[in-house]
Amino acid sequence: MLLGVIIVTGIWTWSQQANGMMGRFGPDALEGKMIVLDPGRGGVDGGASHGEVIESTITLQLVQEVKRQLEKRGASVILTRSTEADAIEEAQPDGEYPTVRARKRADLLYRE
Repeated sequence: MLLGVIIVTGIWTWSQQANGMMGRFGPDALEGKMIVLDPGRGGVDGGASHGEVIESTITLQLVQEVKRQLEKRGASVILTRSTEADAIEEAQPDGEYPTVRARKRADLLYRE
């Protein structure tokens, strides 16, 4: 729980600083970039919990906010999961399971 609060505070601080820098870099500073965000966990593996607070829910909410902020700045953002379900692998015809980055040709991969 404390880690979640620290992460949210850090993202909020970054967001506030980034808003101040938009004039210098422009609102489309990330235009044409594709970023993959992986909130991890999900499905039957919800991670740590305390009462009704579940790690997978916190990380998903956090990543959804980061996605909104990045899209405001022009990035295309892919989430490895957007619900509480597990991320599903996409099999290729040859049976290979490449990474999300390889499948989507992302410019940046963030994994918790």
